[in-house]
Amino acid sequence: MRTDSGYGGIDRRNRFVVRPVFSDGSSARAAIRSLSSGRLPGIDLWLQRDPATGLYGFLDCRGEWAVAPQYAGGYNFDEQGFAVVEASRGRWGAIDRNNRFVVQPNFTSSVDARAALRRITR
Repeated sequence: MRTDSGYGGIDRRNRFVVRPVFSDGSSARAAIRSLSSGRLPGIDLWLQRDPATGLYGFLDCRGEWAVAPQYAGGYNFDEQGFAVVEASRGRWGAIDRNNRFVVQPNFTSSVDARAALRRITR
């Protein structure tokens, strides 16, 4: 369901089960699928830009910040539970779902950070 604040999901009683904070319908639908499949919040996370700060963080399946907006950019988590993020302008690294750096943000491109992540997750 789309509202002025974003996309979310409602139950049969028209109550929001996924807060309408997603910037696109596909992420909101994925969150609804995750929630209906019984997955716990924090397992599936989606990169979203916080309109108030302009920074990026990761929302869980209920539309709550699992990783607070603090990144200049990034990519969604992969199947292994890692996401490449831009920690500050031009400094890329990778985090786990607990927001711990597994690849320090010492790289000037996301491609290099992703390559470093591949080397440690083989």
